[in-house]
Parts: sequence; C-alpha cells; structure tokens
Amino acid sequence: MRHFIVLACVLVVAWTIFPRLSGYVTLKKEVSAHYERGLSHRDSGEYKQAVREYSEAIRLDPGYAKAYYERGEVFAKLGKHLKAIEDFSQAVAIDPKYANAYFAQGIAYYNLDNYSEALVSYNQAIDIDPKNGGAYNNRGAIYRIFGDYSEAIADFSQTIAIDPKDAAAHYNRALVYVDLGDHPKAIADYSQAIKLNPYHANAYINRGMIHYNLGNTNRAIDDFSQAIRIDPTNPLPYTHRARAYADQQNYEQATQDTQSACQFGDCEVLNILQGGNLTDR
Repeated sequence: MRHFIVLACVLVVAWTIFPRLSGYVTLKKEVSAHYERGLSHRDSGEYKQAVREYSEAIRLDPGYAKAYYERGEVFAKLGKHLKAIEDFSQAVAIDPKYANAYFAQGIAYYNLDNYSEALVSYNQAIDIDPKNGGAYNNRGAIYRIFGDYSEAIADFSQTIAIDPKDAAAHYNRALVYVDLGDHPKAIADYSQAIKLNPYHANAYINRGMIHYNLGNTNRAIDDFSQAIRIDPTNPLPYTHRARAYADQQNYEQATQDTQSACQFGDCEVLNILQGGNLTDR
C-alpha cells in the first residue's frame, strides 16, 4: 500500500510539472520563431518588420540578449544610433561577456561623434575578445582623432597581426604615417592596401597625392587615373590629376579633367587654368 501511495505521489507531481514544461517549450519555440523571422527580414532589408519581430521576441523573453543585439544592429542601419546604444547596453547588461555587443555599441557612439564612450566600448570588446581585429582597428581610428599617433599605429598593427589581409588596417595606418610625415611608410601601407583590395580608390588617390607632393608627377597621374577607372563619378581624382597635368603644361588634358571634376561636383577646380593654385584637398 505504501508503494502505491508513493507511486501515486510521483504521478501527481509528474502530471503537475509536465504542463509547465510543455508551456515553457512552446514559449521558447515562439520566441525563436520571432527571432528567426527578424533575421530573415533583416537579410531582406525589411528593417521595420525586423524590429517588430525582435521586439516581440523580447516581449516574450526579456532576457534574450541576442534579440536586443540584433534589434540594435537594425536600429543602427536605420541611423537610430541612440536606440541602438540602448539595445546594445541591454544586451551587455544581460550578458557582460557579449564582445560583439560592446563592439557594435562602440560603432554607434562613434557615429554620434561620442569618441570617448566609443573608446570605452572598444576597450571592453578587446578585454573580452583580444582577437577582435575590428575593435583594434576602430579604436586606432579614435586614437588618431585624439592625436595619439603611437597608440593608433599600435592598434592598426595589432589588427594586421590578427589578420594580415585586412586592407582597411593598412589604409588607416597609412593615414597616420601621412599625419607624421613618414611618406615611405605611408606609401608602403597604401600599396599593401591596394594589393589586398585592388578596388580601393581612396588608397590610389592618397598614394597619388604623396607621389605628387614628392614631385613624382607621372606616378601621381597613374594613381589618379586608376582611381578614376574604379570610381568614375568621384570628382577628387579628376581634380588632382588636373593639377598634375597643369604642372606638366598639358593644358588640354587638364581642361578635360577640370570639366569632369565640375560635372561631378567640384567646380572650384576650374581656377587651375585661371592662374589659381589648387591646395591639397
């Protein structure tokens, strides 16, 4: 009889718990379904629908850090950086080791020109994930803004150590070398960025400007011409090439380039052939 009573108690407890477990599993599936639909809408560029799905997932499960993170990413794409920061902050409050959320938070602060807070976020991301090359790269950009060139070079170099094929890090380190007046190292980094990304128009433009300032006009023209082939509607390489052609007294080609630059938005360059001098831009 005693065994029967014990068995009956076990059965009662089991039947009491089972509905709760069943409801929990159903809830988790519903949360997951909203989250997955949010990802699908995001990938399709349907950002408002994505926000709606992530918000429903969060309503059902307020502790879902990934849903906050993904909604924050969508807010960032929509230019709503303050909302993005709120979501990233909530994600790291739930999961303090969420390195990607700190990284994304740093980008949002950067886009709001809040460089001090961005620096804090990138530091957190790096502390959690020392192999996060993007965080080093972005922190290096902030150090450059602050004029801390040695720290900027160290961070860009660390990014390159993590991923030697990171063209952006080579390009950014070149910018610092230009700030320091170290033209050989700047040219080397711009050249490596171009090798890694042959369609990096700005790297060609900036390397061309160094060649021009060093008196290597033909090399400068070659770089500006390559930039034009990559991005034919950018007025900047036409502007610089016009100046180089004018220095060579090739006024016919310089005229064509000034007209092209004006067509694409830079009409100030017309003073090249009117006795004016175009300053570095």
